[in-house]
Amino acid sequence: MLIALLLALFLESYFYSAENAVTVNIPAMVDVLNLPLERMIVDPPKGEKGIPVRVEVRGPRPLVEQVRSSNNKFGVDLPTTNPSEFTAFLDPQQLRLPAGVEVLSITPASVTIKTEPVAQRELLVEVQQVGSPDRGFEVDHIDVFPATVLVRGPQSRIEELRSIITYPVDVSNFRASERLETSLQVPDPLVGLSVSTVKVEVRVGPARKEHVFENIGIRVLAANGFAATVAPSRASATVSVPEVELAELSAGNMFLIADGRALPEGKHRVGLTADFGKNVRLLKTVPAEVTVTLVTKNE
Repeated sequence: MLIALLLALFLESYFYSAENAVTVNIPAMVDVLNLPLERMIVDPPKGEKGIPVRVEVRGPRPLVEQVRSSNNKFGVDLPTTNPSEFTAFLDPQQLRLPAGVEVLSITPASVTIKTEPVAQRELLVEVQQVGSPDRGFEVDHIDVFPATVLVRGPQSRIEELRSIITYPVDVSNFRASERLETSLQVPDPLVGLSVSTVKVEVRVGPARKEHVFENIGIRVLAANGFAATVAPSRASATVSVPEVELAELSAGNMFLIADGRALPEGKHRVGLTADFGKNVRLLKTVPAEVTVTLVTKNE
């Protein structure tokens, strides 16, 4: 019995002796408590998930190994005044280490935390196009679905954003319209997006060319019961047309329209429109407006 007691005392003495002690660095996390939903940590980045620190401890090897494998955490309370910046000193007693294990140092010994109000807004998605379609073709239009995304993050970052840009969409050698999916670029690690990918439709058609047609006649439209005149009676028009169809157009078989059907009697400035065919787009006219004179017809 006495021998067993002496052996136990010897083992305990050795367990806590300097010969059996080790000094190691162990990881720990700092949790910020009481952070309101309307605020977020901007520094250190991703601080809501914990702020890593290193703790140097010394003690018996088995106990130190036990501490090393534990989930070691410090907790700091955000002041109720919700300051944009505050510093918290780390208390080693929060680790609740087993007897015989002591904290030698904490690196860093304090953490400075910066917070901001959370903001969110809808932003347009901007498709980043690279490359060019095959010869004789061009990108007519690019549609993106969804056209907007909800962004959420620190107020200062959100206010700086004007759009969300996709990763490059390569249209090299396209000869027809294509549908594809691409990812969105996250503008800041602290900013979250409601979706991570978008669908893109690249509309490809024959290459177009701008051309100016001079001395095109103007037709004026008037409501029943009115006679109408227009001045000037001719104008020039700049159009966009597929190159292969350009030779089929001439000013002699084209006309512009001054629509006065919704106007009362008198003189009015009216913009010009046209219907040159589904593939021909009117870009501008000179003059941009004409004077339409409406008078009541004599019965």
